[in-house]
Amino acid sequence: MQKLETLTSNFGYIEVFTNLERTILYIIPHGYIGPKLVKKDLAFAFAFEEKQQNSWTYIVDTSKVKVANPLNPFYLRKLQELKFMQEYIVYAPSLFVRVMLQLSSWISRPDRVLKTEESLLSELGK
Repeated sequence: MQKLETLTSNFGYIEVFTNLERTILYIIPHGYIGPKLVKKDLAFAFAFEEKQQNSWTYIVDTSKVKVANPLNPFYLRKLQELKFMQEYIVYAPSLFVRVMLQLSSWISRPDRVLKTEESLLSELGK
C-alpha cells in the first residue's frame, strides 16, 4: 500500500492509502472522527474517483477509532453518489462498532463488514 495523504482535524486524523493499481482506497481513521473529518474524507474520495474513472473499492479500517460522531452516517450517505465505487467495505473488529453499523444501516450501509484482520488483509491483497 502506498500512502497518499493524512487528513487532519482537532482530535483525530485519517490516513489514506491506495494499492499500486489504484483499485483500492484504504482509509484508517484515528481518534475522534467527527463530521469535519468525514467531509474531508468524502472530498478526497470524490477527487480520487475523478482521477480514476474506473471501478475501485473503498475500505475503512475502524480499529483505531476512539469516538465517532453519531451524525457521521448521514454524511456517509454521499458515498452512494460515487459512480465508480464498486464496493464499500468496513473492517470492524469491535462488536460495538458492528452493532452501531447495524443500527445506522437505514442511513448508510456498507456492502460488507469484515470482522477479522485476516479478512481485511485478504481484501487488501486483491
